[in-house]
Amino acid sequence: MSQAPKAGFVLVIVGDGPQEKNRVLPEIAKKFNGKEKQLFLPTLSFPHTRTRENASPGTGVKASLSGLKVSMEKYGFTEAIIILDREHLVGINSQNYLEKAATEVGAELRVKHSSKHCYHCYFKTGGKQARVYIAISGGTTNIEEDTACLITELFGEKLDPSKAEIRRFLEEKRLRIEDLIKQATKEQLKRCFLGLTEAIEQLEQS
Repeated sequence: MSQAPKAGFVLVIVGDGPQEKNRVLPEIAKKFNGKEKQLFLPTLSFPHTRTRENASPGTGVKASLSGLKVSMEKYGFTEAIIILDREHLVGINSQNYLEKAATEVGAELRVKHSSKHCYHCYFKTGGKQARVYIAISGGTTNIEEDTACLITELFGEKLDPSKAEIRRFLEEKRLRIEDLIKQATKEQLKRCFLGLTEAIEQLEQS
């Protein structure tokens, strides 16, 4: 990001697994796009310490909010989507935690509306305010559950929602994740990628 983004750009911050989510979100957005808004996906993900081995609830959330704070102050973003796997927020009061995490990084977050899969928030820092949609991936853990759901929708096959099993299936079919999304209807995407599609729909209505 060498210069301030043009009006209408929406910052995308990925809390974990950026490679897969950065491939999924743009394709889903094409299905729902109805306004002159473009997604801005930073080349480098924001640093965080979360790994499968030392995973703990909330890890990665602060890094995402800190990245949002820096991007707003430096580049003037006024809209953003943050994508978090559900396992980031297991066992904690999600709304209270998000508000507390924002305070701890020197900002203010207020949840305007929330569902099980998406939080519509206002985020303030340094005299600036942004509309933020926090999309939660996975029914219990992560975005692989959403991808496995879509494979079931399209092919009728139930897979273990793991990276290895999804990779095996795609290699056998000679497909990419992007191909699955292109084949799917909007309704199929809404049934599987609940957080992402809800965030995009709310963004389009703003």
